[in-house]
Amino acid sequence: MKLYRCKDIAKACGVTPRYIWRRAERENWCFTLKRNQNGRPKRLYFFSALPPDIKQKIIEHEVDLSEVPRLEVHDQAPCPILPKHLNNPKIARKFKVAQFLRSLPRGAGRESAAQMLADLYGVHRATIWRWVQWVENRNIKTQENDFVLPKSKAFSPQALAYGLAVYARNIRCGRKAAYRALQQKAYRSNWKIGDYSSFTRLLKKVPADIWTRIEKGELGFELECV
Repeated sequence: MKLYRCKDIAKACGVTPRYIWRRAERENWCFTLKRNQNGRPKRLYFFSALPPDIKQKIIEHEVDLSEVPRLEVHDQAPCPILPKHLNNPKIARKFKVAQFLRSLPRGAGRESAAQMLADLYGVHRATIWRWVQWVENRNIKTQENDFVLPKSKAFSPQALAYGLAVYARNIRCGRKAAYRALQQKAYRSNWKIGDYSSFTRLLKKVPADIWTRIEKGELGFELECV
């Protein structure tokens, strides 16, 4: 199920989050509450229940090709494609369209989104679904971005990786819970760790988009050394 925060919608529409919040209140947009990493409840709005003009803005924003994703083919695909062809803008467009539609639940909302995409690109809706099938047949995915641990003299790499992973798996429990789990693991494994303040400073060095994607369920955080 595709959910959006106020600031995500505002960014797509080119307005302020306050404007989106006021409009949502006025028009009674359907939402659910979810606690963020600080324990505060945040509204998440269902894409399928958003007004058509807002949906259109979100679609245009999410399939924007100004930032072409790095693509690769995973495993053996039914219809293989040469790696050099992945840089083709047309393939990037097909991928972004497929990626967005696959993130939506099946139903009328997905079909209306496909129609909006068809109108955006000047093609038939059936063509949009052929693009999705084309991407699936070739098993095209984005390349994974390598996450580099923040540098620290107080924490050994294994200890820091473990602490970050524990926190990421359950952000709602908070930093103190993650640090206590790290202390217990470090004691058993004889790892070098710093104090709680150092741990929180290192958490702040992790890019904000990483935590956001984890919070939205788009990204897991697993490390081989954990």
